[in-house]
Amino acid sequence: MNNTSTAWVIIGMIGQIIFSARFLLQWIHSEHRRESSIPCLLYTSPSPRDP
Repeated sequence: MNNTSTAWVIIGMIGQIIFSARFLLQWIHSEHRRESSIPCLLYTSPSPRDP
């Protein structure tokens, strides 16, 4: 593999890890609440909220 291919493989693996972590976080949150739910953490923007 050349350097470009290796970089894309690493980027792809990081993307898979992030997606899997999101799925696991949602699953754990739903199990904790004993109902199907989506944590607000997954869909809030990182910018500060207006008061």
